[in-house]
Amino acid sequence: MTDRRPSLTIDRAHYPKASGTYRMSEHALRRMYGRSLCLEAVCRALCFGRVTFARGAAHFVLGKNEVARYGDVPPDDNGLQLVVSRLSDGTVLTLYRNAETLPRT
Repeated sequence: MTDRRPSLTIDRAHYPKASGTYRMSEHALRRMYGRSLCLEAVCRALCFGRVTFARGAAHFVLGKNEVARYGDVPPDDNGLQLVVSRLSDGTVLTLYRNAETLPRT
């Protein structure tokens, strides 16, 4: 049986610490499809999202500032958040939309 979970290789020039290969968990894939999000939106969150660390995980957050700063991020991505287990592990645990984003650290 083959693994259908996609691997995403991300190169972040503005925050190289978060560059690397990320894998989607089964839970994150179910949430992505259930919330009508595409893999391109996940890639944009990993590439351009603000990285905060909370509750032992890395959160990639696309807020209004990121939408305004980067031309490649459409306004529909405002509020998209990804939870990654650790930057060294690179497993996307879940994703969701939230109007109230995490505080800046």
